[in-house]
Amino acid sequence: MVLTPTYHLFRMMKGHMDGELLDVDYTSDTYTAKEVETPEYSVSASEKDGVMTVSCVNTRLDKKQEITLEIRDRNVGAVSAEILSSDDMHDANTFEEPEKVKPAALEVTAEDGKISFTLPEASVAVITIK
Repeated sequence: MVLTPTYHLFRMMKGHMDGELLDVDYTSDTYTAKEVETPEYSVSASEKDGVMTVSCVNTRLDKKQEITLEIRDRNVGAVSAEILSSDDMHDANTFEEPEKVKPAALEVTAEDGKISFTLPEASVAVITIK
């Protein structure tokens, strides 16, 4: 059996399942891809059992994003993060290379209610805040 990037992504997003959708206020630059205006990145957040899950997607294939999340109306305790990305967006896991694309720890800085990190090209990150 080979775990696909889609499997990893669904596993990473499980913190959102049955969570309460949280309002997220952000502004992203846009770009045009195949005549469609697309945000450079997106952010969503939910909370369940006192744990906040924030997911961020960088849709750009050619530009990393410097992201700073400002968490309001709650204390920021322990923060952990993981990212799913690869050097080439066409990479896939195979029997010969079953872990070519897999989640990795994402380095984040958490200070004074702000969480900062770099989101590489064509990547998805999930941040867990307790």
